[in-house]
Amino acid sequence: MKKIIPFTKDISLKSKISEITSISLDHDLTIKDHLLSGNFYIKGAYKMAEASEIATEYSYKIPCEISISNNYEIVDAFFDIDDFYYEVINEDILRINIDVFIDGLEEKEEIVATKIPIVEIDDHDIKDNRHEQEENIVKIEDVVTNINSNNDDETYLTYSIYIMRDEDSIDDILSKYAITKNELLKYNSIDEIKAGSKLVIPASVKND
Repeated sequence: MKKIIPFTKDISLKSKISEITSISLDHDLTIKDHLLSGNFYIKGAYKMAEASEIATEYSYKIPCEISISNNYEIVDAFFDIDDFYYEVINEDILRINIDVFIDGLEEKEEIVATKIPIVEIDDHDIKDNRHEQEENIVKIEDVVTNINSNNDDETYLTYSIYIMRDEDSIDDILSKYAITKNELLKYNSIDEIKAGSKLVIPASVKND
């Protein structure tokens, strides 16, 4: 990508200008850290009157700084003078016009942030959903089966995982699963049993 940057500077000469007899332009510009900087060097000669055979010499150093946007990569950038011209203003002002071109610029890829929509959630819905989940946990009994095959008569030991509810009592559990309190105590500590506590309910099935 090529960019042209115009640069204008008025130079006040020591006396009235009748004719510019010679003019030249040099520079020591460099690019560093997105800044094109250095100096232009203007020199030449001019006549103060048309009939004069004597030319007066002039020489000026003109500082220059051109900032390059951070939107461009400048690794392969290069520059030079694209155009140079002058004009006499108010008889003693030499106006210098310099067009500098910078080429090899590459636009950086634009990073677009993905906007994640904000979803408003009703706190009542959250509570209702949590309540439904808790009810499901209370109603579901996870059954785990272990196989004991130490003898020919295989006995299948089955354990039900029961979650206590507010209305439950130990007697209700013993009655429901047809087990004794001693059998229940082999797998559970019921001293601090409460709603939400898990009970391991043992049962055995004889394989005929």
